Amino acid sequence: MEDFAERTAIWGDLGDGTRYLWTDAFAVRNYLNLHLRTQQSTQNIGHLEHALRLIEQVHHTLGKHRPDDERSGWISGLAAELAELHPTVGGLRIGKPMNERGDDEPYDERVEWDRDGQYFHYLTKWIDALHHTAVVTHEHKYFEWAAQLARSARRAFVQSSADKPATIFWKMSIDLSRPLIGSMGRLDALDGFVTYSSLQATADQGTSGDGDHADLHNAITDFFFICRQADWVNDDELGIGSLLADAARLIQLLHTGSLVHTSIIEKAVAEARISMDQMSFHRLMHRPASMRLAFREFGLSIGLHQIRHARSIIEQRHEIFEGHQNLISDLDQILKHEAVADQIERYWLDPTHQSTTAWTRNTDINAVMLATSLLSDDPRSLRMGREDGSSRILTNTHKGTGS
Repeated sequence: MEDFAERTAIWGDLGDGTRYLWTDAFAVRNYLNLHLRTQQSTQNIGHLEHALRLIEQVHHTLGKHRPDDERSGWISGLAAELAELHPTVGGLRIGKPMNERGDDEPYDERVEWDRDGQYFHYLTKWIDALHHTAVVTHEHKYFEWAAQLARSARRAFVQSSADKPATIFWKMSIDLSRPLIGSMGRLDALDGFVTYSSLQATADQGTSGDGDHADLHNAITDFFFICRQADWVNDDELGIGSLLADAARLIQLLHTGSLVHTSIIEKAVAEARISMDQMSFHRLMHRPASMRLAFREFGLSIGLHQIRHARSIIEQRHEIFEGHQNLISDLDQILKHEAVADQIERYWLDPTHQSTTAWTRNTDINAVMLATSLLSDDPRSLRMGREDGSSRILTNTHKGTGS
């Protein structure tokens, strides 16, 4: 993580660095974790400062129009002084190398992967990063920015009408004015449900500084109804890992008494178990490095670590989970594969494998997600609530500036 800070110029001029929202969201969480574990040490200082500076860099880079765009300034359209106070109300760019597709340009699936815009599932990762920053720093502005981003994302991405089921656009334009890809991601609704539920739980406990400030209940209901019809079974390492991680967070929300619509937890864990049972781990682990994408595999190892921690929560507070025997059985079935997480980490910690093109062409995202996986293996991994089951996590209740 120190190399990442130097390599991506976290401490360079604001807005001048190359930022990528997914990677940076994981990086903020890593720095927060490192801060919590080393803040008593004189050998490792500056992790919290890295996290806060990275948030500034992301907002001043991905919250503004691209240098190669004819537009300039903040993508929210706010004047500079006001935008500084509300850097997330216009969303945040992905950070892809090419500008977004114009209205008159034909869609090319291969090229689209390199084009900018906004992804809903990247915004949820950044909402989590800001939320956790508020938890660690007790500064309300980070919670406020997370809530503002959550509301903006819901307005832009979630489409519903009386005669059609609600859906979530996969990709929106930089200014959130038009969909670039209208289809829905497999896990976007679940990501939204879990992320918004966590944020709302903080507000409902009165620990955010303003119990009504988040007001995400309608969005959570939208996501729930989409989730009821969703099929989450998949055979992709990153997809399964994301499903595992969301399932683990649902268990934590149930543990703290913060989960509305509890039926979703059984579905998430059951479909994660089916996905794990159907996956060929022999095929995954015996491919050559040239045919592997490390960051996608780290998604799986992160998810497995989080499921293991979720299972330990059930052991500690088993009375809360009485009547959830199918859930517990599915978790135990998933954990039969937990050694895969260690195998993935050992493989990519090998300097030989990190010297391959498969690693070096994605160095930043690979390194950051490897760090996340290694940190997730520690039972002290940053959680949203305290071990006593309380979600009262923000103690400084000074007001923000409003939305």
